[in-house]
Amino acid sequence: MPFSKMTRNDGSRKRATESSFAFLDRSARPEIAVVREYVSNAVENYPSEAKEDLKARLISGNEVEFRSATFELLLHEALHRCGFSVSVHPDPGTGTAKRPDFLVQAPDGSRFLLEAVLAGERDGRHPAAEAMKARTLDLLDGAPHASFLVDVQHEGNPTTQPSARSLIRATHDWLGSLDANCLRERLVHFGLDDMPILSWRHEDWKLTLRAIPVDPERRGRATRLIGAMRMGLRWVNAWEPLRDAVRL
Repeated sequence: MPFSKMTRNDGSRKRATESSFAFLDRSARPEIAVVREYVSNAVENYPSEAKEDLKARLISGNEVEFRSATFELLLHEALHRCGFSVSVHPDPGTGTAKRPDFLVQAPDGSRFLLEAVLAGERDGRHPAAEAMKARTLDLLDGAPHASFLVDVQHEGNPTTQPSARSLIRATHDWLGSLDANCLRERLVHFGLDDMPILSWRHEDWKLTLRAIPVDPERRGRATRLIGAMRMGLRWVNAWEPLRDAVRL
């Protein structure tokens, strides 16, 4: 199995700078334990000759490799449970070094090649910008407020490292000017969309923070600031990865 054998007691949500595998491996949440069990069983069912390579991609810390390996694992498991026989990286007989992901044989004897391609592989993300944003958001998240959480929505990319200190200071000054009790009543009656907003920008990276007042009995106990996080819309180039994958 790819996951560590350890006692888990950290039920916090995924951090911005944390890899998906690291989160799955350390989380004590019951629903994540179900995911770990499913992935572990699926890895055991994967063809032995390709299992170590798959596990290495899962635990690499590279999000692209993790998503790609997970997708291949889920496809293989679905086919396996449906009674198909699956070979990994077969020779398609084209005379090239390129290999498809799977050769699938159905229970009736028919066969087909299957290539697993993520439509989001070219989604406009810039790794350097994503790393800078993640560092800033993790530092913001680690600066809790006694009476508020914040909902964060962001879009765009910076070209230089944003100042987390400046963002934290602006956020806490803004939250300190708000009345948590009054806003708690507004939240109950009108919902999150009616909460006050702070806009903050660094170059082309724009953040919109919405105040979330904490219940009176929970104030002063928070260890994190971000209660929810959303990303702006982005174009996904779905057809070029599919075209390139099947071109031999």
